[in-house]
Amino acid sequence: MHHAMKVRARLAFLLRRACAAAAMGLALIGVAQPVIYDATADFTPGLPNPNGVWSYGYTTDLSTALTPFASYGADATAFGWSTNLSLGAPSIFKLTGPFVGGTAPGDLILHPGPT
Repeated sequence: MHHAMKVRARLAFLLRRACAAAAMGLALIGVAQPVIYDATADFTPGLPNPNGVWSYGYTTDLSTALTPFASYGADATAFGWSTNLSLGAPSIFKLTGPFVGGTAPGDLILHPGPT
């Protein structure tokens, strides 16, 4: 009986080591995390356009390629990109200052431009 207890204890020890090793192996391999795209969080002042997965621009109709916004602007209340087809639009800006017309600091403001 004494021998049987030693065998069980040894098996339990080996099983714990195997589980720990397996857990370490899984930790080293890692689990793929989903990629999250967040236009508001990723919209950073001063970066070029296009940047990473984001490109900001316009098309004159749905059959033409995207034309990137060429003009970057920033002031105390917002920063962003635009192309002046009419009155500074189309454009995309991120508000950094106080509330403006129902938008809060951190919100993206998109103007589609003339149609």
